[in-house]
Amino acid sequence: MKPSRLPLKSHIGDPSPLINVRFRQHRTRNQIVARRMSLIGALITSLALLVSTPGVANADQFRNNQWVFGSIEREFIDFLSGANQYGQGGTSSIGEPTSGELYAGNSNEGRWQEFGFTNRIYWSPNVDPNKGRQIGGLIMNKWLNLPSRQYRTYVNGPYQYEKRSDERGRLGYPVTRESPASGGRYNNFQGGAITYKFGATSAYATWGNIRDQWAAQNYELGPLGFPSSDEYLCQDGTTSNDGYESYGAPDRTSRTASI
Repeated sequence: MKPSRLPLKSHIGDPSPLINVRFRQHRTRNQIVARRMSLIGALITSLALLVSTPGVANADQFRNNQWVFGSIEREFIDFLSGANQYGQGGTSSIGEPTSGELYAGNSNEGRWQEFGFTNRIYWSPNVDPNKGRQIGGLIMNKWLNLPSRQYRTYVNGPYQYEKRSDERGRLGYPVTRESPASGGRYNNFQGGAITYKFGATSAYATWGNIRDQWAAQNYELGPLGFPSSDEYLCQDGTTSNDGYESYGAPDRTSRTASI
């Protein structure tokens, strides 16, 4: 008599112990991976908050898909006031960064970065190793576009050329951010200043002995008022300092300071 065979059982809905073990192992691995991804996500979120939170000491800013670093970032933080200089809403009074950090100066010793609302921040180790300076609007436009000029070092001598625009020119780097004047705005530079009167269509640069005379008469509060022209060479000027400049005096008459 042959031994009877046990009836076959269907595995549908009745997985074997081996399949159950494998299923549990797979589910456990998925849970571990999910937990790790959750922890990594939380860490990334924390780092993002650290680098983008205004005012955090030594934290670089990542805003508008641009990084703002170090000395430029310190100046930028000061402008995170919620409204720009025109009273419009925004996250910064000079707008968000619109470029990365770029080289400045004849030997790339400095740095600059562009921001919204027609602003830049420039940094030079010779001005302040720890902080940049903001410049914007019509003042920045004048600084970037002061034309080069020619002059002679002696009568009938060969012409010399002087570059006057941007940080490589006569004025050098800004040493102040844009600041209020009486009825206008100004930036001081290593080699002079640029001043803007409210309602004017241009800002104007002053330097050297002409600026010294203007300063001695109390700048825009004195009898000369605001500058109404850039400096021009006298017809027979033999140095880059031989010039004159027009001013719009408070009584609306035109006056001239010269050397």
